[in-house]
Amino acid sequence: MEYAVRGLGFGHGRTPVFDDFDATIPAGAVTAVIGGNGSGKSTLLNLCAGVIRADAGAISPVPSRPALLAQRTEHIDGLPLTVRDCVRIGMYGQLPPWRPFGAANRRAADEMIERVGMAKYRDARMRDLSGGQRQRTMIAQTMVQPADLYLLDEPSAALDTAGRQLLFALLREKADAGKAVLMATHDGDEIAFADQVINLGRIAIRAEASTRAPRDAEPSIV
Repeated sequence: MEYAVRGLGFGHGRTPVFDDFDATIPAGAVTAVIGGNGSGKSTLLNLCAGVIRADAGAISPVPSRPALLAQRTEHIDGLPLTVRDCVRIGMYGQLPPWRPFGAANRRAADEMIERVGMAKYRDARMRDLSGGQRQRTMIAQTMVQPADLYLLDEPSAALDTAGRQLLFALLREKADAGKAVLMATHDGDEIAFADQVINLGRIAIRAEASTRAPRDAEPSIV
């Protein structure tokens, strides 16, 4: 499903972040959002996820099942959550009220924990993990969700080379399944991996959907 951002306006108090901003987030592709600090990368992800509301404009269609990997997750340390608990939490919001968290859900969570290399830590508390282990767990929590739009804020932060490879494989899998993937980044490897780049440093631009770039081609910059 393709998402169109049209006429987006948003500001923090009297400080504008977006003013009549347009962009397209195509299905079946990975889109990177780049720009300097304060350019609005995280804000755009939060607007798409519905965490905050735009002052003007709209995202169409409104994402009914967004999955968001936030940049800051320190609040988790205040809860006695294990890796398994944390990953399962990602699935709860996607279940209808009448459907219990059943065996299939538990199996999906355990399989995703295995995929990100955290199986032997599944019973470890989140507060006791290293930064890379925490990030792998949060990626698992995001990727296990049956979403139509995946939003990730600097997803490779704290990951080693193996962790990055796991991340890119999961993102490509979602894109190959026809999902829309949008990640905020300033990381060169993530930018090179993306099929399309939206540069918020050129805030006047209008991003249009592009056909997916071949994997060995440079990402299109809009």
